[in-house]
This record gives sequence, C-alpha cells and structure tokens, in this order.
Amino acid sequence: MRTRAALLIAAISLSVIAVHAQPSDAQVLKDISWPGVIKKELRPGTIKKVWSDANSQYYWDRACVVWRNANIAEYPNAMLEVGGFARYSYVTNTYQDFLTTYNTYTGIPAPSNEEIMGMLRGNLRGVLGDYKFENIVGELHYLRFPENNGPTWESPTHLTVPVEVEYERKEGPTWTVVYADRLRVHFYRDAINAPWKEQLVNEELESTRGARKDYAEWELKKMPTLGSIASERSAQAAAAALPTVEVPAFATDREAMQYTVEVLRTGDEQRIRAYLMKVLSAGWFVEGSTTQLTAQAQGWLESIIKVCCKSQMNWGEQYCARPAEKEYYNNQFSLWNKVKDKASRFVWERGGTTWKNGQQVGGSWKLNTIEVYIHVNENDIARLRSYEPGYLCKEEGGEGQLGGATSSGSQQPTNNGTLLNKGKGLLNKLNTP
Repeated sequence: MRTRAALLIAAISLSVIAVHAQPSDAQVLKDISWPGVIKKELRPGTIKKVWSDANSQYYWDRACVVWRNANIAEYPNAMLEVGGFARYSYVTNTYQDFLTTYNTYTGIPAPSNEEIMGMLRGNLRGVLGDYKFENIVGELHYLRFPENNGPTWESPTHLTVPVEVEYERKEGPTWTVVYADRLRVHFYRDAINAPWKEQLVNEELESTRGARKDYAEWELKKMPTLGSIASERSAQAAAAALPTVEVPAFATDREAMQYTVEVLRTGDEQRIRAYLMKVLSAGWFVEGSTTQLTAQAQGWLESIIKVCCKSQMNWGEQYCARPAEKEYYNNQFSLWNKVKDKASRFVWERGGTTWKNGQQVGGSWKLNTIEVYIHVNENDIARLRSYEPGYLCKEEGGEGQLGGATSSGSQQPTNNGTLLNKGKGLLNKLNTP
C-alpha cells in the first residue's frame, strides 16, 4: 500500500514538472521565425516567470530580437530591428505573443555629428526646455555627445540623439546651481527625405546637482540668460531688417507730434515700425535694450500697426493731416479725428538724457504713450466716407497748424485751441467800440 502511494506521488510530481517546464531556447528561436525575418537571436539571460495583471495569470517571457528588411525604397538594404519578449503560457508551455519593447532602424544614413550639433545649438530652447532655457545664466559649459553612444533611428522619420550638457542655472534671487544632465533629444520629419521639423522633444534621463554659487541680488538680476540673449539677438535681427529711417532732431514736442502724425497717416507698416522703434521711450523696451520690446509693449505696437495699416479704414484716413486738438497739457496731446467724435492720445518726454550737476540734460523727444482710436463699425466708416473731398479738415486748425501752445515745457491745457482763439477774437470784436 505504501509502495503504491509513493508511486502515485512521484507520478503527480513528474506531471507538475512537465506542465511547468520552460520552453527551450531552440523552441523560442523556432517560434519567432516569422516570414521576412532575416536574423534572430536571444538576449543574454534566462527565461523569466512574470505575472500579468491584465490576464490574472503567469507567463514565461524570453528576451530576444529579430531583424527584417525595413522595406524602404530609398534604402533597400535598411534593416528593422525589433526587440522584445517571446511570451509563453506558464501552464501549457505554448507560444502566445511577441511583446515589442523597441524598434530601431539601421542602414539609413544619419546626419553627421557636425550637422546634428548645429541642429542642437540652433534650437537650444527645444533641447533644454523652456524653464532651463530662460534660467541658465551665460553660455553652456559644454554640450557634447557621450562616448560610444550615437544617434538611433526610431523610425525613418524619427531620430533620437543622446547628449550631455552642463550649465549654471538661477535657483533663487541670490544664488545659482551648476547642473550636469544626460538628455535624449528627438528629431522628427514628415517623410524620409523631408527637412527636419523645427520643434524638438527633449527627454531628461539624469540630472546631477553640483556646486552652488552666491551673488548679490542686483548682480544676478543683471546676468543675461540663454533666453534673454536669444531674444535680444532676435530683436536686433528684426530691427536690422527694417528700412532705414532718419528721425529729425525735433526742437519741440509739437514738431515731434506733427511729424509723427504724418508718418502714421502716410507710412506703410515697415516705415511705421522703423520710425516708432526710433522714437519710443525706454519704458517700452526690456531694460538695457534698444531693440527688444517688452511683451506688453510688443502687443501695443501690433495694435498700433493694426489701427494704422490693417483696418478697413485706417487711422490716416480718419484723421486730418493737421488734426485739431481736443486737449494739450505738459507734452500730452489729445487729437480729434476728422469728425471730432474720437480722439487719439500721445504723451512725449525727453529721453536719452544724461545727468549733470543733478540735472538731466540733452536727449531727444520720445513717445511715452500712444493711444490711437478709430471707427471700425461699417456704418460709421460709410458715414466718414460720405463726405465730399475738401469738406472736412477745413476749420479748427484741421489743415493748418496744431492748435494750443507752440513750444515745449509746462503749458496751460487747451481745449479746441483754435476754436478758443476764434472765440476770443469774436469777443474782442464785440467789446471794441
């Protein structure tokens, strides 16, 4: 009886071992011999028992890789490498599926290291990301390729490049920290022979925190970042592309105002941009720059351009060549449109001055404020255009000189200055015996 029991236990044990036996390497290589596979191999290691939450059961996984022709017409010898795991049932020991973990292509010519580095340095914002780009002070300490680790084709239109970079980054109002990062940068294009897209995707693999550096708050605030350097260079290039404009040396704010009216009425978009970049006050620009507008000022400038050049009825068509003044006071002009139901506002100040004996001297007239207003309603525009030529801009200084005071400095406010003068003349006549 005991002998029979022992034999039964042994049989059951052998049955369990048979059921849970691992597939052999030869069996795995046979099962991944799909049509089109040119080469196959098993990765170092052994088969692993893994649990699947999705299927609530165990499987055998064996790491392996296969190669097949990539079927790229431009590069007939290109190969597609597919890595992953051959999966087997833990119970029946039968092949179930191939779980792909990566695809790479070989045999596709990659850009040279010099070309790739040029692409990287040409788009450091994309390589580093917005936050780092705006907070890295000065230049990068280095940007280089790691040894023995080159670019990889994830697909014919997707290239990944490993890079190493070191930099000093602002972390507080008075200190910076040096970092050394390992990154993976992704380049994309629409087709195999298409140009690379400007947009990059950066992937941080590792970031090592280094030394901290302390500065005076004012000193760190003045340190340029990669972002501010790039913005200044872009602004300088945009300014250089504008037409050359010579701004007269205005003796008074009134001369400056009349010249500006002429430019806004008759200039095209490029001339108006070039002129305003010359006469806008320092408050419109990023501190220390004469070409880079603040984000808010850039919005203001675009609004001015829209009103003067891109409207159904532009500013110049709605204002006289010598607009009548609604008001003038301390270098501030409020100018009527042709029918005196809208007014634009301009504020002038002395800019580019220097200090001498506690007083600001020199400089030139600069525009502190510009508020231009026009009609945009189609009915209002039709009303303005209904007037016959010469009907408007005849009275109240509309085609003469601007009303009000005639020199700069502290002056009394004027409302409809020319009309007031006419009123004074009429009063004089009434009072004259």
